[in-house]
Amino acid sequence: MWSGGAWRAGVHYDFSAHLAEADIQSPGADHVPEKPGFSQKPGFWLAFAVATAPESWEQPGDGVTFAVYVESGQDMQPETRNPKLETYVAPRQDEADRRWHPYTVDLSDYAGQTVTITFETGVGPAGDERYDWAGWGAPRLLGR
Repeated sequence: MWSGGAWRAGVHYDFSAHLAEADIQSPGADHVPEKPGFSQKPGFWLAFAVATAPESWEQPGDGVTFAVYVESGQDMQPETRNPKLETYVAPRQDEADRRWHPYTVDLSDYAGQTVTITFETGVGPAGDERYDWAGWGAPRLLGR
């Protein structure tokens, strides 16, 4: 599911190539908390894709919510967290969701700051966690 490896033109940081180095802490199987922060320059984007496992597409459940949080020192209070991107994927209910969904998040607002990026996977709107086999594909930091 993860593509990693060599640096490519325009790719400044390939998260998947460094997954083994990530500080992953989880109180449960469905929780993916904060990743290490990094410094950035203007003109950077976070790129990734989200999907659910094909084995889960015909199984009971209400889909999966994916969210990306980008936080600097002043906006890391839990009560004020707002996702930079939030999306809902429900392949059982919508066959168009049976694929990878690519996204980019503009990080221009955080130029010159050290930030924490959180990739969060959650249950669907009915709170049904059955068969929420979700994945993040090729997360990377892109620049000019």
